[in-house]
Amino acid sequence: PAGVGTNHTQRSRSRPCVSGDRATGSGVHPLRAVALAPDDGQAHYALGRFLLETRQEAEAISELRAALARPGTPVDIHNDLGIALASTGRLDEALVEFQQAVKLQPGSEAAKNNLAALIAQMRRTR
Repeated sequence: PAGVGTNHTQRSRSRPCVSGDRATGSGVHPLRAVALAPDDGQAHYALGRFLLETRQEAEAISELRAALARPGTPVDIHNDLGIALASTGRLDEALVEFQQAVKLQPGSEAAKNNLAALIAQMRRTR
């Protein structure tokens, strides 16, 4: 069944272009962007999304948290961080991130759906 951390998880729509070997919107690969601008939250977010999309969830968590620690990062990051956490089995932490995503963006269908899927998954396993 579809659940959080599966291929059916809904990622945020407004995100940097980071899948595969494509570069960020700036034309720089996300890893290089972080090296060039380590204090740039958007660079960490792009790298976190790239790592998440290439199924490197543990590394994505680190980069997404680094992005959250910097001002000016999009609220979508909470949804993406929730996905990465759920994918690594850290369901309680994922729950907090999905709740934060819904709180900050009540209209986000992706965040609401991921929160509902995670709650259902947690009920089945506890």
